[in-house]
Amino acid sequence: MNEFDLIVVGGGPGGIFTAITAAERGFKVALLEKNKRIGNKILVAGSGKCNLTHTGKPKDFSDKYGQNGKFLKEALNKYSPEMLKMFFKENGLPLVLVEETGKYFPETFSSLDVVDLLKRKMLTLGIKIIEGIKIEGIQKT
Repeated sequence: MNEFDLIVVGGGPGGIFTAITAAERGFKVALLEKNKRIGNKILVAGSGKCNLTHTGKPKDFSDKYGQNGKFLKEALNKYSPEMLKMFFKENGLPLVLVEETGKYFPETFSSLDVVDLLKRKMLTLGIKIIEGIKIEGIQKT
């Protein structure tokens, strides 16, 4: 796998967005996922409707995770809900607000549409997606 600048292990939301960000910055990226498809955590979000963000402030969100919230704080402050909404709108899947919950969902209310969009985006950026591969170790040479 020497032909890549970056190999991302894990095809969940964090891994997918890491791969996209790196590829947009010019890196040659591979994403490895142990499951048969990327985005399994996305598929179950919001009971399959995929709540992607909310109207709350990042601090409100990170506070719900106790000590682990400190880890999330920097990322939540750098990548705002507005940026996430813009990402999906620019890529053809606008989000809609459900007023009573304050949550944003894709306008189709389908988590599968979210995963498909992210996969298309990665392929467009030239990211090599390798699914169904178990990583047993990483060795620096």
